[in-house]
Amino acid sequence: MNRSIKFRVWDKGQNQMSLVSQIHYADDGYAATIIVIPAPKAKYHYYVVDDENGVLMQSTGLKDNTGRDIYEGDIIGFPKRNSINKVIIFERGGFVAKWVDTELEAIKPNDGMPANLESAGSPWEIKGNIFENPELLLLTNNP
Repeated sequence: MNRSIKFRVWDKGQNQMSLVSQIHYADDGYAATIIVIPAPKAKYHYYVVDDENGVLMQSTGLKDNTGRDIYEGDIIGFPKRNSINKVIIFERGGFVAKWVDTELEAIKPNDGMPANLESAGSPWEIKGNIFENPELLLLTNNP
């Protein structure tokens, strides 16, 4: 398999999502600094987010039905059905779609989603993400 490994980061200080250019690790193996590529009209070409102010998310390597990369933290659903929105998380060595509450604490059991995103093909549509669109997780917004 030949695919690139991509990351993005939610910058808590700037309240914005950015693609990651470089990750520098500390001796303990945790990300110490994250260098991001800001929006095209930003003042700087790159800026640094430290591990305390950034939430690092990896791409699943899959794309949604419009060709966008699916990342951890994305909220997905089926575009032509009134499906319950799910959140992409990394669990037990793989990416899965789970129904979680708005605090991302209680993962609902028996949600009927395949454990492996690839087993369902590519019918998914990214509806948002947990940082910019938390309202999409409200149970009242789901059928």
